[in-house]
Amino acid sequence: MGLVLLSCRNEEEKPISACGVSNPASELPWLATKLAEMESGSLRELFYVAQTELNGQTLFIFGNCCAVCNSIIPVYNCEGEVLGLLGAQDGIYGFELLSDSRIISKYNSCQIGAT
Repeated sequence: MGLVLLSCRNEEEKPISACGVSNPASELPWLATKLAEMESGSLRELFYVAQTELNGQTLFIFGNCCAVCNSIIPVYNCEGEVLGLLGAQDGIYGFELLSDSRIISKYNSCQIGAT
């Protein structure tokens, strides 16, 4: 079992324009809908959405801070299409995607950051 350290920026920072909009979390309809669904759930503090860049493409990673869960972590593009699963054999490799990400979900008690 390995240790994964995540370093993400705080959600309270000014939104980073991406996907042709100035605030993807509120201006991309698919993302705004998913965030609203996630944030209305009873376990909202365990989940996060991170916005990051890879090879000039904006990605949105939907994860959680449950270290012992066998979690599926989907990675979406600007159109809301699932590109793959983070760490999956046939998915997207590299937790380094999260190393320069910013958390864009409103509720999050995860201790995500550099240690």
